[in-house]
Amino acid sequence: MPRRPLKKRTKLVRTVTVSAKGQIVLPAEIREIHGVSEGDELVIVSDGERILIEPESRVVEALADEFDYLTAAAERSLKELWDNDADEIWDHYA
Repeated sequence: MPRRPLKKRTKLVRTVTVSAKGQIVLPAEIREIHGVSEGDELVIVSDGERILIEPESRVVEALADEFDYLTAAAERSLKELWDNDADEIWDHYA
């Protein structure tokens, strides 16, 4: 099977300064690329080493996709349990 070319991502590195109130300004170029506008909510995650800032809408989409996957996996597991012929023996004692 032929390899598909990897999607090329442009990495931007910008420096921002934290104000006395702990605020930063996202550079316009980064706001435009990620579709961030005034009033948008961002999610900030720290893993102890790095800080990640994501638009809230992307986090919600990712969680929804993950939840859909987990729900489907749970349904498959439960179906296997419910369709187990070995459990039918209990019907004789009801």
